[in-house]
Amino acid sequence: MSSRTTRRFPAARAALSTVLLGLAGIAAAVQPGTYQGYTAAGLPVTIVVALHHGRPFVEIYDYAAIVTCSLSGSQYQWEQEVIGGGHIAADGGFTMAATVWDVHTRMTGRFDEAGHVVGTAFQQDPMLTLEDPQRAEFCADGPQHFAAKWVAAAPAAAARTAMTSDVRTTMRLDAAGRVVSREVTRRPAAASTSSSPARAASPMTAASGVAPGHYAGTNSQGHPMSFDVQPAASGLSMVVVNYQDSEDMVCATTGQTAYSTGFVRTAEPVSAIGSFAFTDANLFSHYDVTGSAQPDGSIAGTTREAVSGLTNAKPQASELCQATGPLSWTATLVGGARVGGR
Repeated sequence: MSSRTTRRFPAARAALSTVLLGLAGIAAAVQPGTYQGYTAAGLPVTIVVALHHGRPFVEIYDYAAIVTCSLSGSQYQWEQEVIGGGHIAADGGFTMAATVWDVHTRMTGRFDEAGHVVGTAFQQDPMLTLEDPQRAEFCADGPQHFAAKWVAAAPAAAARTAMTSDVRTTMRLDAAGRVVSREVTRRPAAASTSSSPARAASPMTAASGVAPGHYAGTNSQGHPMSFDVQPAASGLSMVVVNYQDSEDMVCATTGQTAYSTGFVRTAEPVSAIGSFAFTDANLFSHYDVTGSAQPDGSIAGTTREAVSGLTNAKPQASELCQATGPLSWTATLVGGARVGGR
């Protein structure tokens, strides 16, 4: 699955200024902007500080870890991003914490006058072992110590350290630290796709009424979706690749809401009449997708997605999050053919 993350930053006013805080003779100079560094394990951490009503505020923290599961001994890489957070205290300290049905994360740190921040970060992800019978376990990383320094006054989007993670979660918090929305990404292994140049439309392509290229649109919840159509390796038919969409979901056990942004990498065939239907399932998610060509050149269809996991509480319970009924969508051709995976 692939994440869609929207960042909104406050106005850049006073971005280069130094904010002075004083209480009982203690002062910490905190400069708004982007702080980047690494954890003790060598994985990247990014912190963005902004001004809210004249006070410095941790707007974003983005942190990666190698998470270890205590029972099975398995490990995977996890990237956690929290948008919104906490005010920085007079002594330069801050705490950010968030708990939703399937993850708990906590970060504490302290800024100094030289533009550095040090602290610790901790994440916990409830999982099931793959043995039979399965057992519930908590997979965690630490806490991990980190150190970062101020690198830019601009927003973090252009300065963030690029990385690839097996799992990525983005949570948005309100001023009280409550989770108001959540996006989860669990990336399956990439499937091999053709890397040869796109071929001209064959008779099969013309008969299907589906032109190769990049299609984009929205689903019935108003969220974006997209996919690519390209010739199959044989050149005699078309395939759908890189299917991606976003959904608002409700979790059955806890009643909490979730926001899932995911994609299907595998190439799925388009029939001679311009329709396709496929199911994609892994340990964490299940996709059912249909689509068919329309007279105006667009493609319309439906998507049903479900995300499963364990609640982040003891005793643990299984959880299933999904939207009510299949979501409908319509996509139109917006670009030329793109070949290969994401």
